[in-house]
Amino acid sequence: MATTRSRSHGREHARPSSGGVAAEHATKIYSVAIAGIVVIVAFLALTSIGHVIDAATQHFMLFYAGVFALIALCASVGLGLVATDRMFLSAGHRVFVQSAHRAASFGAVTFLIIHIVTEILAQRVHVLDAVIPFLSPFRTFYIGLGTIASDLIILLVITGIMRGRFNANGKAWRWRAIHYVSYLSFVFGVWHGLLGGRPGKPYVDWSYGFIVALVVVGLAVRILSNSLRPKENLSTPPVPTTASSASAPMRAAAMF
Repeated sequence: MATTRSRSHGREHARPSSGGVAAEHATKIYSVAIAGIVVIVAFLALTSIGHVIDAATQHFMLFYAGVFALIALCASVGLGLVATDRMFLSAGHRVFVQSAHRAASFGAVTFLIIHIVTEILAQRVHVLDAVIPFLSPFRTFYIGLGTIASDLIILLVITGIMRGRFNANGKAWRWRAIHYVSYLSFVFGVWHGLLGGRPGKPYVDWSYGFIVALVVVGLAVRILSNSLRPKENLSTPPVPTTASSASAPMRAAAMF
């Protein structure tokens, strides 16, 4: 009993120390990132070369930030579909694809914010157009679709960050129901990108049509696989064993 207590007591002291080291590194990373941003902003605002770079960057992002946001959104939706596959991907591969899905989602949000800010600075849209749809006098319908898509993307990111709370409260189905809105934001985003801005070249229209077709096929495959999964579980019920139950936590820890 003394040995067990000493081991558990030692583990209790070891856990806070590891968490403290991680928190210390995170603080250093955030400090360096903030300092770097401050230096870049000061360089752009206080030097003549910085003014030229700032103007060129704004001009570039004014034309291409929306394109990058739409590309990242397409990648996020596609990776989200691939991450649910259980026929070809192993558990470790699904975790990797889910990480890529989250990275593409945050990339879409980043370029979306840049797109909105540059459009407002260029006085092409009003600040309210970024939140409330169908107020813009220029191509009201298609700009409004972009506003709805951006609002839905922000909702998806916020609920994605809060996913643990949904699971902890036993309301994971609500998170899934909200997350299905991503397909609607994807359609509205593509619609807005093709008809809300400057006319695109034919290969751009065909490329987005091809991406939409791939997403539709992937969604159909996902629905089909989910419909077939209960039949497989009923025909071949799992037989729990002591070895498999004991190794499950180790497999989960190795996967994450």
